[in-house]
Amino acid sequence: NCDWSSDVCSSDLTSWAQDDLDREARQRFERGVQLTDSGDFNGAMAEFNRVYELTRNPQILYNVAVTHEALAHHVEALDTLARYIAEAPPAVIQRRQADIDAALARLRARVGTLTVALDHPGLTVRVDGLERSTDRARAGLLVDSGRHRVALSAPGLEGREQDYDIAGAQVVVIREPLAPDRKSTRLNSS
Repeated sequence: NCDWSSDVCSSDLTSWAQDDLDREARQRFERGVQLTDSGDFNGAMAEFNRVYELTRNPQILYNVAVTHEALAHHVEALDTLARYIAEAPPAVIQRRQADIDAALARLRARVGTLTVALDHPGLTVRVDGLERSTDRARAGLLVDSGRHRVALSAPGLEGREQDYDIAGAQVVVIREPLAPDRKSTRLNSS
């Protein structure tokens, strides 16, 4: 049984053989479903990720995406759902198409884009304390809607940190260039 909005898939593993690896995967899957039912989404995430590591069954990605959404990890849910669509059998995708389309619309409404439109050599971009690829930041980073702390730095320029409130489906573009570093300017003029 599967229902994107209220549950995880509980029948994807019925065709597994009963060797030790499959037994562990089945037990972990069932534990993940139980943890989801009891509201322990962090525990369920660990179990479903382990099942996927053991089996590489793309249908498990559906459960991972559902669990990410329950934890308000909307970008991760969107990314995992895209992997699920790419890897699961077409017949499975077709059978769940309406739920998938609804989930995509719901997740896209909860994800914004942050673009750093700066060409400073050696630019470093941090979002919420994590360094991000400058190329990806220039192309646009998906972020969960909400407040995000962005730190920018580059050699010879003053770094800047600023909070940005990014709503779902909103694109925020950072265009204001970094200012020359006053310390290095004073040193060079002395």
